[in-house]
Amino acid sequence: MKGGSNLGENTGSVLNENQHSENAILGLVGELLLLDALCRRAADPHVGPIVQAWDGWRRSARDFTWEGTGVEIKTTTRATSSHAIHGVHQIEPTPVSDDDTGEARLLLVSIGLCHADLNAPALSIPSLVESILERLNAAGASGLVDEFLKRVSLYGAESGIGYEHATMVNEAPFTTKFSVTFVRGYDMADSAVEVLRRDDVLTHQHVDAQSVTFRVDLPATISLDNPIIGARRVAEAILSLDS
Repeated sequence: MKGGSNLGENTGSVLNENQHSENAILGLVGELLLLDALCRRAADPHVGPIVQAWDGWRRSARDFTWEGTGVEIKTTTRATSSHAIHGVHQIEPTPVSDDDTGEARLLLVSIGLCHADLNAPALSIPSLVESILERLNAAGASGLVDEFLKRVSLYGAESGIGYEHATMVNEAPFTTKFSVTFVRGYDMADSAVEVLRRDDVLTHQHVDAQSVTFRVDLPATISLDNPIIGARRVAEAILSLDS
């Protein structure tokens, strides 16, 4: 804020911090929701590797990668799949290069959440973490429990949240309960998905393609098979399982 009082500036800063924290909470709920769905659908020997493949807890090129499928997870409280995109790499498969095997496909998983009504089915960060821990233990991957909890605690560290499951399970804002309004897995290689592409940016040689920020508004239906609807079906598609 320019030309304002110190009080105004500080208030703006607090509001901005609160917004960052809220976004981090929503983001963590969305990522844990999909990770939980993946763990539930996977065979026992794959549960540990799936949890290890989650990269959304840190700054990384992709939130999750599994056998050539890249997964970008976006969470919103809006009624539509409207998401901020930070660099075209978030909506295009990683190309093959000398240093990278690339991605055969990229799914943008759009997750809609709302604050849960009192008696509605709901989930929270503690309940999702507990579900994933139970699955790790049941699958014989209890050796990864501490590492998983550490990664969860690092999610959103720059926003000052940091959820410690052992001590914060009953603390706000982590106890906030959400209902899922939609889960949609968009195949971003589909030419019917009309978004800004790398080639669109590269025609402007003085623009850094990774620096371009924009918003996508993806329709609920693009074609018969795109998007994939529901957390279970999205997880099956990522794991290449038949329903």
